Parts: sequence; C-alpha cells; structure tokens
Amino acid sequence: MNRWVTLGVVAAMAIATSAAYADVPASPDPVFATAKSWMEALRRRDTAAVLDSTSLPFTHRSIGLKQKCERSAKTRDELQRWIDCLLNSKDLLLGELGAGDDVEIEQDLHPSPKALKVFKKLQQGLPDGEWAAAHLNGDGVTFSLRFLIVKSPDGRRRVAAFLMKAFFETA
Repeated sequence: MNRWVTLGVVAAMAIATSAAYADVPASPDPVFATAKSWMEALRRRDTAAVLDSTSLPFTHRSIGLKQKCERSAKTRDELQRWIDCLLNSKDLLLGELGAGDDVEIEQDLHPSPKALKVFKKLQQGLPDGEWAAAHLNGDGVTFSLRFLIVKSPDGRRRVAAFLMKAFFETA
C-alpha cells in the first residue's frame, strides 16, 4: 500500500509542477529579442539606440517597396545617413509601427516557403550570423522581416542586416 501512496504523491507533484510551469512564459529568443529591441528603437526614432545596437557593416534591402533608403553602411556616418533617410522618408513600415500602441512586430516561427525563397535572394553576400524572422500585419499590407544578428567583439548581439518584403492585400 505504501508503494501506491508514494506513486500517487509523485504523480501529483509532477502534475502540479507541470501546471505551475505552464503559466510561465518560455524564455525569449535572444536573437529575436535583439531584432525587436532594434525595431522598437526605430519606432521611437531613438537614433542613439539604433546606432548602438547596429553592427557595421550594415545592410538594408527590401522587395515590394520603393527603394528609397536601401544601402549598405560601412561607417558610423553612413549608418547615420541611412537612419536619417529612413526617419525623414514617408516609410510605410515606420508609418505602420507608429499607427498605435497595439501594433507589434511578432516572431515568425513558421515562415512561408514563398517568403523563404524571397529572403534567400536578399541574403546573398551577407556575412554569417543568426537570423531572426518576424512579421507585422499593417493596414492593407503585411511585412515579412529578417534581421541578421551578429555578436560584436564585446559579446553583445547587434543587427547587421535588415531585410524586408511587403505583401499588399488586394480586393
């Protein structure tokens, strides 16, 4: 009889422990967290934070939008010019990000095969690192985003490339 009681106690503890951990969110992916933090700095128009969290050389490429601020930056001055271009343009992504507090970039855990094919082209020639995939559903447009995250010599993760594909809804 003691054996059955012991098994029952062990089973109850296992169920209670798993239930307790079910309410605890999984630890955030540090690669995605870096990308999201970088985008939040752009949303806030916090140039200093964008500069601090970007690795050089940096590349911005997109498909589906007018190519206004697409470029690579090898120096901090070139990166500053890219940020200025983006913040001073009527960038659709920044407009969607600024549309309200409930607008949020979400991690894309299951990118579509079509998006993967598009981004494979955009990724050509970029250095090695870890990729964060995200999306933003806007008003009539969906953005599929990729961020190349690299570790700098000081050990911090930084954004080395920002790739974007815009998909427009049709009526």
